Amino acid sequence: MLNELLIEEIIKEERISPVYQPIVSLSTGEIFGYEALSRFDLQRNESDTVSTRDIFQTAYQNGQLWDLERLCRKKALEGARHISHGLKLFLNVSPNVIHDNQFRSGFTNKYLNKYGISATDVVFELTEHMAIENMDSFKSVLNHYRRQGYETALDDVGAGESGLNTLLALNPTYLKLDMEIIRDIEKHHNKRSLVKAFVQFANTSNTILIAEGIETEKELAVLIELGVDYGQGFYLGRPEPQLSPLRADIRKTLSGLLRTPQKTVYQPLTLKKIMKSDEINQYIDSGNLFLERLGYTEHSRVHSAKVSCTAGKILAELNYSEEDIELARIAGYMHDIGNCVNRTDHAHTGGILAFQILTRMNIDPAKIAKIVGAIGNHDERTGCATEPISAALIIADKTDVRRNRVRNPEKTDFDIHDRVNYAAVSSELQIRPDKKEIQLDIELDNEICSIMDYFEIFLERMLMCRRAAEVLGCTFKLIANGSQVL
Repeated sequence: MLNELLIEEIIKEERISPVYQPIVSLSTGEIFGYEALSRFDLQRNESDTVSTRDIFQTAYQNGQLWDLERLCRKKALEGARHISHGLKLFLNVSPNVIHDNQFRSGFTNKYLNKYGISATDVVFELTEHMAIENMDSFKSVLNHYRRQGYETALDDVGAGESGLNTLLALNPTYLKLDMEIIRDIEKHHNKRSLVKAFVQFANTSNTILIAEGIETEKELAVLIELGVDYGQGFYLGRPEPQLSPLRADIRKTLSGLLRTPQKTVYQPLTLKKIMKSDEINQYIDSGNLFLERLGYTEHSRVHSAKVSCTAGKILAELNYSEEDIELARIAGYMHDIGNCVNRTDHAHTGGILAFQILTRMNIDPAKIAKIVGAIGNHDERTGCATEPISAALIIADKTDVRRNRVRNPEKTDFDIHDRVNYAAVSSELQIRPDKKEIQLDIELDNEICSIMDYFEIFLERMLMCRRAAEVLGCTFKLIANGSQVL
């Protein structure tokens, strides 16, 4: 049974043996340092029921934590007295012990010099198994040690105990990811995404990331691919009584993984995912509202969805790949997001916005390039079709002529754009793969708009469609009121 008397016996008889687990650089394959852990010399009946955490928790409850941790540190420093200069020694410290005056007196440079260890090589690894009682006082103490050269690490990041508030408040040098996040990471997209987010946070906050609990080569490979700085776990090396080097087989595995370019795993991309994006839909809605105030025709999600559908249909009818068909649909839905910034150069702005959105979604750059290239080239004043996806988008966008795109309720106030769209009684885009033809059939109400008016506005767009059709290996025809005009 774990009680005060047993803790007292452990301390008095120094029934503690230090062990050291290597922490390895995942960029060089070299040992970066060691974490000092404590193993308690218990009787058989005690060791079967008592965990290390139980011992520290009981010591805390009985007011014995300071004495127990002091003994652990003493043993750890004695055992590490031959550690090479420059290698880090991680020492576990409870938050409610580090600010004790006895701790301060026990960690002077003079004390460390006894064991030939520099303060700059010591990392206080803060465990959060016990709540920090006074955060302001705790931060003040940490700053005291930082000024002397010590570094700090926050343990079990990502577990419930190491919350984001603690992380932000303490600003540690190292973040040690909880082993449950690492377990089977190659099988779980959510875990991979979470670690990637921590890598991005570490890169922008000047923090160093350490993955704990690595138990397989597959886990190690994913962590290297994601850019985690350091790793620790049974696969890399078990805790040993000595500061042991890496095994030869592990060094060989690391060398192979670090020498072989890792294949980046990208997220799948579908039109459904894009259409559910609140960010993309907000940009479309904002751009549509902006254009309405300027007197432009409708550029809402209805237009985006119609262009998306038509672009996909064009490539499907012409027997393009499923991937190109889906990318054309996606480009069609996103093509007008740049209107939320300004109508001028909206195609280029939209391409940049799409690049940022899709990059954050971890989409394959090859797919991103096709989508943003199509979006950036769909305006007749600055763009042109260069490949099938951009060609399909251009034709789908420029042939969306329909009466219900007009938003001006007063016919007497129609400008020429309103008249042309309102005059479109019907329109149909036909794709004829056998004849290699793409044909727009449009019926215009001549009392509202003449064919000459239509050409005044849309000739440049129809010529752009003709060039786009050529990219697809087709000819483009415009039939207005039954007569071929292009």
